[in-house]
Amino acid sequence: MNSQKDEREYIVTTTKTYQAFSHSTSLPEVPLRFAVLRTLFLLTLLLSNMLPLGTAFAAEPEDPFISVNRPVHGFNRTVDSAFFKPLARAYQNITPRIVKKGIKNFFSNLNDIQVTINDLLQLKLGQAGSDFGRLAINSTLGLGGIFDVAGDALGIEKHDEDFGQTLAHWGVAPGPYVVLPLLGPSTLRESAGVFADFVLNPVTIEDAGTQDKARSVAAVDARASFLNFDNLIIGDDYLFLRGIYLQHLEYKTNGEKLEVSLTDF
Repeated sequence: MNSQKDEREYIVTTTKTYQAFSHSTSLPEVPLRFAVLRTLFLLTLLLSNMLPLGTAFAAEPEDPFISVNRPVHGFNRTVDSAFFKPLARAYQNITPRIVKKGIKNFFSNLNDIQVTINDLLQLKLGQAGSDFGRLAINSTLGLGGIFDVAGDALGIEKHDEDFGQTLAHWGVAPGPYVVLPLLGPSTLRESAGVFADFVLNPVTIEDAGTQDKARSVAAVDARASFLNFDNLIIGDDYLFLRGIYLQHLEYKTNGEKLEVSLTDF
């Protein structure tokens, strides 16, 4: 399904689905970010422009790498169906709710470090103070972040800032849509921003074994958060997920209000 008319129908549907979904729950931050994989894939994207791929997929303004993106998307779906999704289901079914809550809180607390730094880089000083307060309270009273004392007891809001948003704040355009191996939807800007976020992640200071274990647990927990979302996917899953991701990115970078113009598709 490659025509603009068919794609517009899917985008309209995904817009309505996203708006309902984003108001019911926040999209979880997926902390599994392998800098080496992203680097290799970006190099692959650059090289692919010089090689004849012999594909039937036509390039589009927001998705010029579709000839590479679709096969990578198919690979990701295969790996997910064979490995990540069954593992996430098992984790969801056998892990006590209180344990899952503690795991999610722990990684959310680590994420507040990079959130606070990106607050400062965007000159959001008030928000930086709030996020640093969350970090300090949960790291101490919350026993290393296992309990969200700042949010549950004190009502301090959790924010979502990353280096991709920082680049956007200073005028860097998102660039073309790309699909990364194992990591999924992204843009060139978000892919570049992940290097800084990788450095800011405190897990990177641990030994390789600890890093692998921590990132594996975080990945499974994040995938489990998306299990119910799988049922919302309709039609061409590539177009659906692309539309959802680009709208979510727009929501993140443009603030409180999601503005989507269907005439743009």
